[in-house]
Amino acid sequence: MEELMQLIGVVKHKGQRSLQLVNQNFRKKEKSKDNILYNGLVNKEYKNEQEAAKKLFKTDPGNRNFRNTKAKLKQKLLNNLFFLDYQKSEYTAYQTVYYDLLNQMHQIKILIMEGANCIATRKIPSIAKTATEFELYEIALESLKLIRNEYSRMGKCTPLNISENDIREIIPKKSIVDQCEDIYYDTLVLMNKSISSCEKILDDIPKRIGKIQKLSKKHNIKRLDILAQKLKIAYYSILQNQAGILKVSTYLENEYLSKDNSKIKVDLQYKEIAFLKLHALYVLNNTEEGIKYAFNTSDIFKSGHVDWFRFKEYQFLILMKAGKFHQATNVFRSVRINKNYHKIDDIDKARWTIYRVYLLFVNDSKLVKWGFDLEKYKEETPAFNKEYQGYNIATLIIQFLLYFREADVKNLKNKLNQLSKLSSVHLDKRHNYRNSIFIRMLEIIVEKNYDFKSISEKGSNYLKKLLTSQIPPDWHQELEIIPYEKLWEYVLNILETNKYYLHYRFYNLHEI
Repeated sequence: MEELMQLIGVVKHKGQRSLQLVNQNFRKKEKSKDNILYNGLVNKEYKNEQEAAKKLFKTDPGNRNFRNTKAKLKQKLLNNLFFLDYQKSEYTAYQTVYYDLLNQMHQIKILIMEGANCIATRKIPSIAKTATEFELYEIALESLKLIRNEYSRMGKCTPLNISENDIREIIPKKSIVDQCEDIYYDTLVLMNKSISSCEKILDDIPKRIGKIQKLSKKHNIKRLDILAQKLKIAYYSILQNQAGILKVSTYLENEYLSKDNSKIKVDLQYKEIAFLKLHALYVLNNTEEGIKYAFNTSDIFKSGHVDWFRFKEYQFLILMKAGKFHQATNVFRSVRINKNYHKIDDIDKARWTIYRVYLLFVNDSKLVKWGFDLEKYKEETPAFNKEYQGYNIATLIIQFLLYFREADVKNLKNKLNQLSKLSSVHLDKRHNYRNSIFIRMLEIIVEKNYDFKSISEKGSNYLKKLLTSQIPPDWHQELEIIPYEKLWEYVLNILETNKYYLHYRFYNLHEI
């Protein structure tokens, strides 16, 4: 009771500040402008600030009322950070402990400032112990210094000596961690600054990684091993070494991760490692293992969460690459009927629309076609911005192929003209190698007047180039849903079996 009375004295003496929070209960009608703005942003009702200001105040974003509403909402969101429920299963043990220690340190400092030193002193040892266990040496050191200061004020020499010994043990470990983090972040900034700065340090990166790993083994600090592996992933990403990324992600998975988040005691997210590994398997054409891995790790993603949509996209693409179109259809349906599909970004929806059309080309399923106007889609001219140039190419290619399958020569030539123009003007052949090759192969179809033998012979040289090149990992640059070499098989099969193309030379002599 004494502690409770002391805490009441602290709280009562200082009074209580009003702390406004965001109302996340959408069933309860909230009339305040800041909460209306919040709900609108969550439900993607505003495309930009101009639209939000117009709907809320019938004015422009510079209006004082709109600016005040934004500021109020921002403060409410910041207030909510004090009340995050980090005990949920989606948080790892590391995250839960880290959040909890930060909160406890905040409480302890306030207690000391307000003179409730006795309560603070009893809480500190457990904080120092937990922080040390999780290698959070900065928190451990700060907490030990706080308790040392309290023992000093109380004149307790023996406890003070013990705490100072603990401090002397922690300081070297913290110093080593600081040293390795300096190496890590100094390297990372140069890798991200520019291509030239990255090239200058590229040869030195393995040495830096080795130094961190050496210190990790010498002092048995897992935190440093994680740091080294993260730097390896960044290094391999620059080199586009997917085999290296696969090796590192598999090591991290086996060494530190489990499906139960409560057992993950290091600064790692199983989801992120799963993404890395699945993407590496996709790029390396190890589709069989990739499909199996996606199935085994699907449980770590909560249905409808933003990470779940991202994971399903990886799973869908690797199934399409493997030619498992029936399974890919099931994945597409699970995404499309998910209640949170409307909440994902518009650019992600656009990508799923492109996936849908490719899926319909190889698997004309009623479930996939339902509610979708394919005829309208074929007629549209894609207009994604430069950042998403690969989406324009992917759209034009599938439109061409749909018209080609229907023997709609007029429209397929129109789509080919758009593709050829896009290729000659916008495509950097070094970074859009496979796109350039496949567009050239489609041009051969028209140049050779749909003659199967001529097209097959002329296209064989380009096909070899496709077979010896990898699908790029950057979807924005080259969105290749079905490998081009497999699409070419469909092209040749259509030429060989479609009656219109078999007799094209006879009925269209004026074009030859």
